[in-house]
Amino acid sequence: IQFSDGVTTYNQDNSNTFNFSVGTASGATLTQVTANSSGTPGATVEYQYTLKNMGNHSDGFDLTQANDATGDLNVAHVFAASSGGASITQVTALAAGATSTLYIRVVIPGSGTDGQTIKRNLTATTQTSSPTPPTGGATSSTDNLTTTVASPSVAVTIAGGQTDIVSGGLNGNVVPGTVMRWTVTITNSGTATATNISSSNVNAHLSTNTVAVNSFDIDTDGNGTFDVTGVGNGYNSGGITIGVNAGTGIATVTYSSIPASEFRKYRYNVTVQ
Repeated sequence: IQFSDGVTTYNQDNSNTFNFSVGTASGATLTQVTANSSGTPGATVEYQYTLKNMGNHSDGFDLTQANDATGDLNVAHVFAASSGGASITQVTALAAGATSTLYIRVVIPGSGTDGQTIKRNLTATTQTSSPTPPTGGATSSTDNLTTTVASPSVAVTIAGGQTDIVSGGLNGNVVPGTVMRWTVTITNSGTATATNISSSNVNAHLSTNTVAVNSFDIDTDGNGTFDVTGVGNGYNSGGITIGVNAGTGIATVTYSSIPASEFRKYRYNVTVQ
């Protein structure tokens, strides 16, 4: 006869009768179901886990956590028994071999910057006093969870002016009547979509200069081609708006969104008076 109680393997030969006591084995396996993910600052990211009772008796398990110092941000997580549910610190009366579903969530700090990580060591430990682990197992189980901050990172570059004379220049110089072109490129180098991005000339064009009417050309999809041409003040289409303040000489172009790792650009003319 051979029998294993998960702790000890018993062997007995040449006997019709053999008495043995079954030992108590207590163990856990905590398994991540939802893959490591990312979120924008202020967002809540939730993961699904399973906790399996690897012992041979009904058991309870304490749920604990600790910061992993290799991450950039130290943020406490919440254990819950349901998606978005109340915080719990233990699982009780889990039958031998049974599995319980857990949900772990974290709120990304509003101050988080693109690419930063939140790393957390999550642990489930048997509540059995002085436990004996099952064969090949352990009385506790730890998993490392990583959440990455995904946020937009927007930069604006401007080119043109005197270096891009459309017409009316005198030997490469700007004179009254010269038309100069300004090109503005907005790049989102982050890992999340940027929303409601407005670009304006910070300093108003000289009072003697005017933004040429209907001189805006727009690259609407970031392929490098100005697919909308000859539009001006009041334009509003495809999530893009143009506003020109004739009194201040400030031109503002707003994009409703620019996806991660993409750019948009526009250009317009200014006439020197």
